[in-house]
Amino acid sequence: MKIKIYNEFSEEILHFWKTLENNGHSNVFQKCNWVKNWYKTVGEPIHNVQLFIVSISYENKVEAILPLGISKKSSVTKLQWLGGIHSDYMGPIIGSSSDIFLTNFEAIWNEILSSLPGFDLLYLDKQIPNIGNHVNPFFHMKDSKKITNVHQAHFRGSWEHYKDGISKKVLADTARQRKRLSKLGNLSFVVLSNEEENNLFLEKLFLFKRMRYQEIGVEDVLKKKEHRDFYFNMPFQIGQSARAHCSVLKLNEEIIAMHWGAVDGKIFYYLMPAYCGAEWSKYSPGKILLEDLMLSCHQSGLNVFDFTSGDESYKKIWANESFPIRLTLRSYSFKGSAYIKFLNLKKWLGQFNLLKKVLKKLFYKFEL
Repeated sequence: MKIKIYNEFSEEILHFWKTLENNGHSNVFQKCNWVKNWYKTVGEPIHNVQLFIVSISYENKVEAILPLGISKKSSVTKLQWLGGIHSDYMGPIIGSSSDIFLTNFEAIWNEILSSLPGFDLLYLDKQIPNIGNHVNPFFHMKDSKKITNVHQAHFRGSWEHYKDGISKKVLADTARQRKRLSKLGNLSFVVLSNEEENNLFLEKLFLFKRMRYQEIGVEDVLKKKEHRDFYFNMPFQIGQSARAHCSVLKLNEEIIAMHWGAVDGKIFYYLMPAYCGAEWSKYSPGKILLEDLMLSCHQSGLNVFDFTSGDESYKKIWANESFPIRLTLRSYSFKGSAYIKFLNLKKWLGQFNLLKKVLKKLFYKFEL
């Protein structure tokens, strides 16, 4: 067995990574182009992340890749997965026939840690239970705690069969809003296929999202150019099996709802929905777009509509399967221990609604 650490996206690791993702187990958030794009647009310029991409080989064959990095903020250094807020799932990329990494996990992980520079905190976020048909060993690490759930709609059989499991009240309300909008003009759902339209699409999407952030009083993450650049610079073809997906809901050619997501194999990732507020919000255009988008995915032969992380009520309505995701926090220094206590205090105080706005401002400088 051989462990090698890369501190840059060299031609060698790019070749190994793309070969492994095409023949192994990963999701869209672990695709080489996705992670590299995040690092170039957000990870390095905002967080000054140092790359420590680990390859694990056996008999000259790469069995697994761990996209790791170390960042430093408020004097605390963290070892973490690459991807930040733009990746809903994190973890290793594993060969489809590999078992060496999984059966010898503890020994290999300890060897990896001994090969890295010192850090204060192990912060492995958004870890899912399984990677392909393998159990994810990082999910079961000591000090791993559930942070939220993932909700998915699995399509088995016809569209009507799937809808039988959805609340009749929800379906009736969406149909009613659709009828109201149709009385005002031509209502149409469109999946964009022209890559040249991508920038105009994103500009409109960001406008809708930022207006919504302002309306509900949450932090505007798109205020920073780097976060917008993540989407502008994402290649349409993210990987051999993965691509970006843009769709809109129009009324008389006016866009009233939009979505940016991704398709990887037979899975659709529902990532960034947005809709026009003001006069159109009373018609629930976002709900109509969601139903149209799910129907389109079913008709295209996709098997899974993945709402990704979060326990929002609408996800539970449309999903028929779910599973937990976990965060592993482990201290490797006094500063790391203090940081964990700080995070626990923040979580406890966050239960009190009146303090939430104050907490966001107070704690923001300590977070990635």
